Amino acid sequence: VANFVKKQYTITATASPSDGGTLTGIPSSAVDTGTVITLKALPSQGYNFAGWLKGETTISTNSNYSFTASENLALIASFVKKQYTISASVTPASSGGVVGAGKYDTASTVTLTAVPARGYKFVNWQENNNVISEVSTLSFVATQNRSLVATFVIKTYDITVNIIPENAGSITRPSNPIDSGKFVTFTAHASKGFRFINWTEDGKEISKDSVFMFTVKASRTIVANFEQLNSISQIKDNNLKLYPTPAKSYLMIESQFMIKSVYIFDITGKVVLTSYFNAQNACLDISKLENGMYNILIISENGRFNNKFNVLK
Repeated sequence: VANFVKKQYTITATASPSDGGTLTGIPSSAVDTGTVITLKALPSQGYNFAGWLKGETTISTNSNYSFTASENLALIASFVKKQYTISASVTPASSGGVVGAGKYDTASTVTLTAVPARGYKFVNWQENNNVISEVSTLSFVATQNRSLVATFVIKTYDITVNIIPENAGSITRPSNPIDSGKFVTFTAHASKGFRFINWTEDGKEISKDSVFMFTVKASRTIVANFEQLNSISQIKDNNLKLYPTPAKSYLMIESQFMIKSVYIFDITGKVVLTSYFNAQNACLDISKLENGMYNILIISENGRFNNKFNVLK
């Protein structure tokens, strides 16, 4: 009697990576040829099933894989981490850029950095029209697709104008704050009895034109300098005394009229000392002035007085 037995085959399956998922349906022992085998791949949280591999060849992309045993098989269930798309845009257009957008594996850390264009500053991050952060660098864990918007605004600056002497003129100008990059015009108008001299900044002349135009790039303080015309009546010398001359650490002013304000200018025209009074006599502390010649403008209830004095220590 001839006895025959069915061929048997060994069917194995493993998950790659090992924590990417679990497998069911793997026979615990050899199976007869022709036996229908059904393997199931169940991805772990944060993973997707990619396919069944025989060697390096994908033989199925279905997580449930059925076949008839006809050979020994060592299959691999391939899993891949879920990936999410993190997109980022800016508003308004051309106001800046974003670094860090793209695809990220689940549970990985995403870092987005908002970079403002010149003349703009970062305001906030928004998602679905809701503000989620006011810090330009935003970090979070990737758990889903997200679409974020970096909001920027144009920088604004304040331009301060001082008029020397007080009430010697007026300025036509745009109001603060002023947008960065804006081209502006400041016009100096002399009051009756005065004439415009120049514009200065930090003690340095920046223009002799009464119409001063520039592009706003930062906050700044500029000075419109005026001087009194000779036709304006001034206090007679015998109505006002300055001493000592030369002065060292103080300068005394004696007047028959109430002194309102005093301005001292260095030889470049920069105001180096301003004092306000409501008295006939005044004492100015000039201890911080360096040796040299200075111009003084005294404004009283009866007029204005221009003179020079010397500091010698």
